[in-house]
Amino acid sequence: MQRKEAPDGALLTAAYKTLPFGTRVTVTHGQTQRTVTVRINDRGPVQAGRIPGLSPATAKGLGMGPDGLGEVKAVVLAAAAAKAGTQHRAARCGAVGLGWR
Repeated sequence: MQRKEAPDGALLTAAYKTLPFGTRVTVTHGQTQRTVTVRINDRGPVQAGRIPGLSPATAKGLGMGPDGLGEVKAVVLAAAAAKAGTQHRAARCGAVGLGWR
């Protein structure tokens, strides 16, 4: 798994396989309706069906249970440039399973 930085469970961060590092994403928990903005800093998650993979602080901020799993809506706010001069278009992600362990 590729990481841009050392993992820190206290930060509002997430893992996503295709979004560039540094991309800002708003994540809303379907059940609690809580919303947090995270920064993509990892290339995970490694477990199938967990997109995006959230840090423990992010899951807690969303009001998730101790297993860190739930249904969310994720919206890309600002994608970081993958290469100099390249900008990714904002995209919407549907409700997806996510989590951390």
